[in-house]
Amino acid sequence: MSDMNRSYVAACRERCIQRGLDPEIIPVPNVLAVNDLTERKERYHDILEMTNFFANKLLFFGKYPVVLCVTDGQAVILDMYGDEGILQSVQHMGLVLGAVYREQEMGINTVSLALEHNKPIKVLGNEHYHTYLAESACYSVPFCYEGRGGITGTLSILTTLENATDMYLGGLLAVVESVGRELLLRKQNQKLCMLNQILEEQIIVSEKFSAVGKLAAGFAHEIRNPLTSISGFIQLLQEKETVDYKDIQYFEIIRSELARINKLVTDFVGVAKPEVSTVRQKHDLKNVLGEMVVFMQSQALLCKVEIVYQAPDTSVFLECNDMQIKQVMLNLIQNAIEAMPDGGQIIVALSEEETGFVSIRVQDEGGGMTEEKKKKVLQPFFTTKENGCGLGLSVCLRIIENHQGQIEIDSQKGKGTTFHIKLPKG
Repeated sequence: MSDMNRSYVAACRERCIQRGLDPEIIPVPNVLAVNDLTERKERYHDILEMTNFFANKLLFFGKYPVVLCVTDGQAVILDMYGDEGILQSVQHMGLVLGAVYREQEMGINTVSLALEHNKPIKVLGNEHYHTYLAESACYSVPFCYEGRGGITGTLSILTTLENATDMYLGGLLAVVESVGRELLLRKQNQKLCMLNQILEEQIIVSEKFSAVGKLAAGFAHEIRNPLTSISGFIQLLQEKETVDYKDIQYFEIIRSELARINKLVTDFVGVAKPEVSTVRQKHDLKNVLGEMVVFMQSQALLCKVEIVYQAPDTSVFLECNDMQIKQVMLNLIQNAIEAMPDGGQIIVALSEEETGFVSIRVQDEGGGMTEEKKKKVLQPFFTTKENGCGLGLSVCLRIIENHQGQIEIDSQKGKGTTFHIKLPKG
């Protein structure tokens, strides 16, 4: 035994004497309730699983009378391995699942010493405080796995004194290191799986936008040609001297509707090829959003929906394309109104964050979305509406991304939906 190990054991012996522990009486440990033990074991699940695997390979349970215990950082026995006969024979020593091996009740023991000093500890024969352990040899090695949030505990071996050998400390150290490497490998594999999943989703979305782009180019060309012809003929008819006032009104309606169709085509093209180089100027977002709230109020009132606008007292300036931001707000508010067929309240909130971002929030009291729908709702052609084409939110996403911003969605089924937009000031 090293001098350091001896000093730890000697100091522990003095504390046992001061506490008045009787060395002739077998101490009874505190034992956790089943539910508490189950919760702790769940937290250590991977460690227990891997310890069992490596211990069977490295510690040769079948050949020698050995019991291996795994404890947590509070010295609670979470699992035990060894021959069934040996496991039953050590129960009278307090070695049972859920037992708390603290020095205060159990006297000198390697578990509490290893946790206290964070070093491998061995106690042999009469070095134990209690006489019932005079023919036993105990070894403990502490562990701390940072990748698991600094989770701590010990691996400990109890065997007979005649079977004592420092090889057990070496074996425990090997198991601790092997489990640590395996935990690190699992964590890296989990990260790789997550990255692969994200990449796959990004590729799918990218392919959808690519398909939309090819479709949009042909689609826009085929529709704009007849639109141009119709607009030209309407203009010629308007210029005729015999046209009366009513006809002029009809022509204006037709031209207005043609312009709307042309805008829809432009939006469709914008899903795949948004205007990245659009000229941006400094605008007061407080006014930009306020104008859209006023614009949508009449439609909202018809649908028994109240729009509440929350904004700072001072102006919120941002370099942006105000028409595109209005388009985003139009889509989000329209969707929020349609999400509440029985009426409700929409909150449109604008704020400045200390992190250098402007935050826009559009919150409704509608039926909300499932996790599956929430993941897909920003993708092209995904819609939950009967007559929807699934392009509105895709356009919003592209516009915000072109402003170097991001859109996040909070939604639960039956609890409404909130769209969070963040735009950088710089």
